[in-house]
Amino acid sequence: MTFLGFQNLKDAIFCSSIPFSSLTTYCATMISALKTSSPLLLVVAVQVLLVLHHQIGSSNAASSNTIQQGQTLKDYDALVSPNGLFRLGFYGAGPLNSRYLAISFNAGYVAGAINVNPVWIANRNTLLSDSTGLLSLDHNGTLKLENADHSVSIVFYSSDPDQVSRINSNNSLVTATLLDSGNLVLVEKNLSSGHERLLWQSFDYPTDAFLPGMRLSINRKTGQIKSLTSRLSDKVPCSGAFTLGVSTVSNASELVIQRRGVTYWRSGVWTGRGFSSPYTLMNLNDPQYTFSYSVGEEKYFSYSKKTESADIMVWVLSEIGQLQKYTVWVSGGMSGPVTVIQCGTRNGNASAAGCETPELPSCRSRLVQFRPRRGTMASNASAMVTPRGAVDLNVSTSDCEVECRRNCSCVAYAPVSPIDHVGCYFWFKGSQFIRDEKLDNVVFFLPNHRG
Repeated sequence: MTFLGFQNLKDAIFCSSIPFSSLTTYCATMISALKTSSPLLLVVAVQVLLVLHHQIGSSNAASSNTIQQGQTLKDYDALVSPNGLFRLGFYGAGPLNSRYLAISFNAGYVAGAINVNPVWIANRNTLLSDSTGLLSLDHNGTLKLENADHSVSIVFYSSDPDQVSRINSNNSLVTATLLDSGNLVLVEKNLSSGHERLLWQSFDYPTDAFLPGMRLSINRKTGQIKSLTSRLSDKVPCSGAFTLGVSTVSNASELVIQRRGVTYWRSGVWTGRGFSSPYTLMNLNDPQYTFSYSVGEEKYFSYSKKTESADIMVWVLSEIGQLQKYTVWVSGGMSGPVTVIQCGTRNGNASAAGCETPELPSCRSRLVQFRPRRGTMASNASAMVTPRGAVDLNVSTSDCEVECRRNCSCVAYAPVSPIDHVGCYFWFKGSQFIRDEKLDNVVFFLPNHRG
């Protein structure tokens, strides 16, 4: 008796469990007879094989929300949290289409999520140059990200000898799982007692997004700091100019935004119910959440949902130092962003309570604004360069503004890359702005400058 053209069910299951790239070498031969004998049955056979392939999987590909030992997550694979809100997969960055592994809102579930940056990035400062990257969990429980030529190899967790011994003796099992919270966790489970031990989690290594259950913290014993770091630009996920974290001052219970290590904004001290600044950082009276600030061996700020049915608030530190809020509805869809903190990044003003007044030379008024306009400057530009003389592309537009504002002769600036919005061009006295709405170039210039 045959099963959809195979001698038995075992052959059909084996065919469905090998990678798609190998189907032509094994399955094609067995199903080719169906092309002439029964085209309709051929369609049914292919559909059944696809279902079997999805359900059974293989040792080379992860499925659902978990990676088992010996499995990999390739560029075209993804994990999706059980609630459908979050997705772990590979994404492209910039015009060169560099690749990075990230956790994002699942656009298939959350309407509009495709336009929102990821909430966690595994390799933000070590981007992959092609689509050969893979996340692997080997048989010893080591979790790492690498590409085909091993030019990128990031080890997130490496098993110790005792753990390897337990795994090899079949006493424990290690898995990497994407949870409903958006947290990727690596867990070792004792197969005898059922006890689980957390080995590593993405929540301990935040990028620019703050999710319920995360902590912004300083561990006074180990010195580990967990803080948000903005993107370099809206197109480039690399670490940028701004950070948000708990105060490094020993007895200070407040949150601080810094720009390149210089204080930019303070929340005011924690009162037990909120922060003392008259400008509210968050809606701390939201009945769906519990907020806490703890001062102990680990000083931390955190917030959590009171019930699983509560919507998810996400706080993002933008590339220009704004703190923005998104709300993801558990019923599907999202809203935002709503700007929560904005310290006048392009006019030098402390426009909201808690914003620090920047130090400026006497030639600069804090009321003077650099205005963004499409066009060009009628003069050669001077670029911000590295010590080796090459154009420095590791600076953001906020860096450009600060440098230009400090130089009394600087009258305009613009990013070197109008697509990635990184690097700096500067123009000085004697330059003239020429407006041209047809150009993609955006120049930030002093409108009262007369050349």
